[in-house]
Amino acid sequence: MFRVANSTSIAGSLYITVMLKILQLFSWIDWHPTKFLHNIDDGLTRWIVLFVILYIVSFIFMMIVQYIQIVPAFLIGILLGLAIAFVAEWIIYDLPAEAKSFKRLSIPFLVVVITTSLFLTDTATYHRAHMGKRNELPYKESVIK
Repeated sequence: MFRVANSTSIAGSLYITVMLKILQLFSWIDWHPTKFLHNIDDGLTRWIVLFVILYIVSFIFMMIVQYIQIVPAFLIGILLGLAIAFVAEWIIYDLPAEAKSFKRLSIPFLVVVITTSLFLTDTATYHRAHMGKRNELPYKESVIK
């Protein structure tokens, strides 16, 4: 399971890093994704550090989500993605807890986080459900080979 979680987390963090760069490039978000890494001078190094941080977070997210089997994976992915996106932008913008603060949130950022969350959640639950069947032979033991 660690190999699947590792490769899926790499793909998810690469996707969200590239999409954050595109969102920032076209000014679809008002904040810079690597601003909290202000003590690093090189721009490429900032994005690599952001990729590593997102990899660690997505790996932990995937390892936790694979054990949640009571609620459907689609629902978990959307709810956790919405929660993560809202909390992230709430912290970044330092918004007050008012209804008009929702207008400030970036819909493209919400979409990127939700799609990444759905990808990680669906992959984790699929591989968790099929983990025991992975090494089984496709035919019965009674069949003459």
